[in-house]
Amino acid sequence: METIVIRIGNSRGIIIPSAILKKLGVKEGARVKLEEKEDGALALSFLPVEEPYTGPFTGPFAPLAQFKDMDDPWGEDPSEYVRHLRDSSGKEKRKLPEW
Repeated sequence: METIVIRIGNSRGIIIPSAILKKLGVKEGARVKLEEKEDGALALSFLPVEEPYTGPFTGPFAPLAQFKDMDDPWGEDPSEYVRHLRDSSGKEKRKLPEW
């Protein structure tokens, strides 16, 4: 397959046909790695698009946002919570909650 080099501002670029992009699963915003080989060939690799981090209370964790400002009954030290769950022999009195 051949394509042409086009001007993009002060740089140059190539157009990759949509059929190839679709076949490879390349989406807009994908990063491209270019590597020049010893024989003068240019290897092109597409890197996955990284989703931006939007905070801890997004996606399946969104319902937990309502609890973020509640007072923690065991304070900031999680060992207090663990002590509360164990009896004097060190065995669990009850299971840890599953989120």
